[in-house]
Amino acid sequence: MEPRATVDFALESIGRGDLSSAIGRVESNADAEQVGANYTQLIKILYAQHKDVTNMIAVGKAAVGYHLRQSELECDVAAAVKFKTAAKTLAYNVAANCWPGWGDEGVVIEAAHIDAGFELAIRALELVEELGLGPRQLGTARWLVGAFQLAAGRLDASLSSFGQARDAYASIGETTSVLLVDGYRAIAHRQAPDRADHGVRELDEAIDRLMADGSKQARAFADQLRTAARILDDRRQS
Repeated sequence: MEPRATVDFALESIGRGDLSSAIGRVESNADAEQVGANYTQLIKILYAQHKDVTNMIAVGKAAVGYHLRQSELECDVAAAVKFKTAAKTLAYNVAANCWPGWGDEGVVIEAAHIDAGFELAIRALELVEELGLGPRQLGTARWLVGAFQLAAGRLDASLSSFGQARDAYASIGETTSVLLVDGYRAIAHRQAPDRADHGVRELDEAIDRLMADGSKQARAFADQLRTAARILDDRRQS
């Protein structure tokens, strides 16, 4: 079956509430690389077009499991690493889609989505560490874990994760990413009554330094921090 036909069949099956048929059709292809491509496309459509976080998570977990199983079946070390790396990427991307701080239009993030996203973020971090993917990816994976801890109100845990992310980025001179993490640490401080004023000042400083940087990435990070702070404040108050 052609790739698009496979994805369309999977979407129709999911629409009928038949997730197992969707997964079965995707994984029926003998070409593991095509299976991965179909899973990736399906996840993107479920999130970006259908705004269906629940089924995106289910498909994402299936995709991660598929790639890890393929890795275990491989005798070739390089091929096994490739499958495991793909599993890491899928786990991270699906987890990131479950974080409530993006403010994507039409996407509703529920408590169960945050729990599932946190589990996937932890899995992604474990795979980054297992594969030895280096400080940049380690920093990004630890940031995402911290972001979920922040969303769940686990402020001390989030500060620890953000601190580890900061150290990883700083070790390779990723100053813009360091400022982003500083901003998230400030947001965590804002959530604690005894540190709220300090957190407000820290966040303003991080955003000001990002804007002074002037790069496209830095400006995007500043916007990201403003949006995340607003959304997490609203969630905390409600």
